[in-house]
Amino acid sequence: HAIQVDPDDPYAQYGFARVLDAEDKLKEAIPHYQAAVRINPDLPEAQTSLGAILISEGKPGEAESHFATALVANPNMWDAHFQWGNALLIQGKLPEAEAQYRAAAELNSQAAYPILNLAVVLERQGRAAEGAAAAEVAYELATNAGNADLAAQLRVHLDSLRASKAEKKN
Repeated sequence: HAIQVDPDDPYAQYGFARVLDAEDKLKEAIPHYQAAVRINPDLPEAQTSLGAILISEGKPGEAESHFATALVANPNMWDAHFQWGNALLIQGKLPEAEAQYRAAAELNSQAAYPILNLAVVLERQGRAAEGAAAAEVAYELATNAGNADLAAQLRVHLDSLRASKAEKKN
């Protein structure tokens, strides 16, 4: 690397990993995240970032331990709960994913994505009415935050749910 990173400084390792991550150089970022958590396992941001990359690399089971460690260091880290929920959802562990998404939503009541994923989990568990209600909340949050793309996706999803419900009545 053109930049020299102190191999014993977890914050330098984490910072460099974040730069690589932002440049979509995920494979190159992984060893720096790993070094940061090896040096300082109580660095929740690095644990969460590494876990998220492992999910994107198709390793949701391996990612789980990183979210658990992050939440021991900082139980109020909503994005660790959210990402853990994603890892669980991918693995089909729906009740556990639901608990993580609820925790994330409780910790950050303005974030639409945990509520959106909660809606998906509820629907997959056969709780369509609860899922639709959660999707409505996510839509409102996305709209209020000015996230037009997410709001549009949610509007299509909600319209589809309403159409499906109407079909079932007929």
